[in-house]
Formats: sequence, C-alpha cells, structure tokens
Amino acid sequence: MKYPLPFVCMVAFSVAAGTLLRIPQRSVPAPACAYVLAHALFCLVGWFGLQRDSSGSASYLKFYSCMFGAVLCLAIWTAWRLLLLHPPLLAGFVAIGAMFLSAAISSVSYFHMHEDWRGDIPTAYLAALVQGAILMACGVVALLAVTKRLEPALHVVACSLGAFWIAMAVLSFAFATQIGRKYEPWVNMGDLLPAIFGIIFAVVLTVQLSSLQSEGSLQPLPDVAAREAHQ
Repeated sequence: MKYPLPFVCMVAFSVAAGTLLRIPQRSVPAPACAYVLAHALFCLVGWFGLQRDSSGSASYLKFYSCMFGAVLCLAIWTAWRLLLLHPPLLAGFVAIGAMFLSAAISSVSYFHMHEDWRGDIPTAYLAALVQGAILMACGVVALLAVTKRLEPALHVVACSLGAFWIAMAVLSFAFATQIGRKYEPWVNMGDLLPAIFGIIFAVVLTVQLSSLQSEGSLQPLPDVAAREAHQ
C-alpha cells in the first residue's frame, strides 16, 4: 500500500469521530463532531487519489478542493460555537484579537511571497496562506475557550482542536512561504507533517475522551447541572 500515513490518519480520525458521537450531545457542539468526521472523509479522498495517481487530474483537484473547503467551513462553525461560550463583549474582544493576529501573520507572509514571486504567486500557495489564516484564528478562539470553566469533554475537545489548528496553521504558512524557495526540510516533510499532526491530534482526543468515559467524568459540572435543573 502506497502512502500509509494518510490512511492511518483517516483511520485515527474515524475512531475519534466515533468516540465523539458517543459523548452526550449537550457536552460537545455538533459542529465539532461534524468537523472530525469530515476530516476523516477528507483524508480518505486524499489517500484514494494518491493510490490511483489521480492527484493531478482536474476532476480530482476540484473535488478535493470542495472537501477541503467544507472542512474549513466546519472549523469556522466550531470556532464560532466556542466563541459563544464567552459573554458577548468578551466574545467580541476574542474574535477581534484572533482576527488581528491572523491578519498580521498573513499580511507579512503575503508581502514576502509577493517579493519572491514578483507578484505572480501560484494559486496553491495563496490557498495555503488562506488556510493558515483561517486555522490560526480558529485555533486562538478554541484555546481561549479553555480559559472558561467547561465540562470535561468540551475542555478536551477545545484544547485538542485549538492545538491542532494552530499547528496546521503554522504548517500552512511554512508551506506558502518556504516550499517555493526550495528549502529542503520543508520540501521533504511537507507531505508527512500534516498527516503526523492529524494522527497525534486524533489519538490524543480519542484517548482523553475514552478515559473520561471510563471514569464516568462526562456528567455536567455541578453549577451547569443546577442551571439546567431550573430551566
């Protein structure tokens, strides 16, 4: 079997999605479950294309891009749901801060890419830059959600997604700015690191949630349960 890492990543995300689906729905936002499941399908599409050596065909690239766009949309939706955990004024402050940080990194990257390519930046590198900007903002929002007292399962999901998104954002910025310069470390690792990071994320998420299930720690926090009892 060629390209085993994307296949392992797909399996790991599928197991993580199955674990998430067993969590009580009120504990974890539905978009988070949908994101993990969609990422598993995305990995399957990528692996299937690599197996058939069709990764360069127009139809495959179009379908791949649609799947990729759907995964990013689910990441934004999940981040939005996590953002709403804060009071409105604080949520606005978090959103503005995350977008400014993402915009700053993207703008500096674009400026130097524009210099390198003399204004003719390949579409693939621009797409990687957009991906990095979106995931960086989503990752910051997810990690800041952990500062609030959350139910155990939601804490694990927010922390895991935040770390994964920021790691993937860094890879996207690195791909956009470094691959075009033919820097050997990024050229050699560009196809491996996303799958490796995905496997680490999915395994950690599955192990942590399974541990909570075995310990019976998926019950609401006392103050959360009290509020629900009065509703």
